[in-house]
Amino acid sequence: MGGKCGQSISSKFRWLSFATLLLLLGACEGNLGVPQDGRSSSRSFSPLVGGQFTYERPHVGLFEIHYPNGTYTFCTATLISPRVIITAAHCFDYESRDNLLEDPRLFLFKIQISETESYTYRIIAMRTFVTVSDDPDYTFPVVGPWDVGVMLLEESVPPHIAQPARLAHEYPEDGEWLSIYGYGCQNREGWGRDRTGSGRKQVIRTRWPVRIHQGCPGDSGGPTLTSDEQVVQVNSGGCERNNCFDIFGDVVRYRREIEGTIAEWTGELPSPPSPPEPEPGTEPEPSNHCASLDSCESAVSTPFCAWCEGLGHGVRINREGEALDFCPSGFRTECSTTHEDRCGEWAGLTEFTCQSDGVTFVRCLPGGEPEFAYCPHPYSCTPGSTEWACY
Repeated sequence: MGGKCGQSISSKFRWLSFATLLLLLGACEGNLGVPQDGRSSSRSFSPLVGGQFTYERPHVGLFEIHYPNGTYTFCTATLISPRVIITAAHCFDYESRDNLLEDPRLFLFKIQISETESYTYRIIAMRTFVTVSDDPDYTFPVVGPWDVGVMLLEESVPPHIAQPARLAHEYPEDGEWLSIYGYGCQNREGWGRDRTGSGRKQVIRTRWPVRIHQGCPGDSGGPTLTSDEQVVQVNSGGCERNNCFDIFGDVVRYRREIEGTIAEWTGELPSPPSPPEPEPGTEPEPSNHCASLDSCESAVSTPFCAWCEGLGHGVRINREGEALDFCPSGFRTECSTTHEDRCGEWAGLTEFTCQSDGVTFVRCLPGGEPEFAYCPHPYSCTPGSTEWACY
């Protein structure tokens, strides 16, 4: 994980039940297969579950903690002010400190512009927005919406290197396309055994609300970004099983606290970046008759047209069924007008909720199937509670 490795973290955070199945998405040097000299493993894996390697959005960078013994850990972080970055709070053990220059560890933020061009900035302070007890008997679920933290850089990042992202003031509209970034591993099969970290930025595209199972150690702190550079949430944790979704720290929830910290540290609030250039094909071409079709039914019924959900209009296809126009979501040649509700008696439980048997958690997101988690023997949970904890 991104903070400390192995036993050192469990002595501070003791979490049970469903949380025992959760895996923090931070990177632990000992588990990642990254040699102590910092070189990447020679083993080769494809990008994790559809992720693509990228150098886009240079404000998304690498947060590293270097230890006196020569090892290091890393997470993903995002520049949200010329001197402030945001990441997952568990990456630095939920600490709030203003004197990191006196710490024997070295905290760094790295921006990678290309394979040969990168910039490194020292971190001098960090802040989280929840209080964690040092009592070893205190139960605290490390991952969750509260897993948000910010850090102060020793010097500002020049605008020609990276423009800061903005903090989202509200959640995206349902169905809005988003991009999720992380520097994590690509070897899901080795999760918990041989986590190979790439140290290279990856991106996946998905819609809001985010329901994915694609995170991997090292992705912690990575942002979910809107098309206009707003940070909605950060990667927090994942699950070893295949029938549950990744967990995120809620940036919208803590926006005011984050802005207050930025003002305290720098005297100003984050400046919004310049509007990004539109992606190729996002503006319908005047000569493109398919682009004037504003429903799936009209698009797929028109010869040599298909439906692009991501653009909200039709796109052209050739005789072989290949797209001739850019479509970020992938085009469709058929429309589904029916939708089966598979939640049944668990409909309405959008958060994991302890049931009357006192050991079972269940949730079912609209359009999905029921998901279950259980307290390990001999623990139990409080019926009706949505806190992922067993007592």
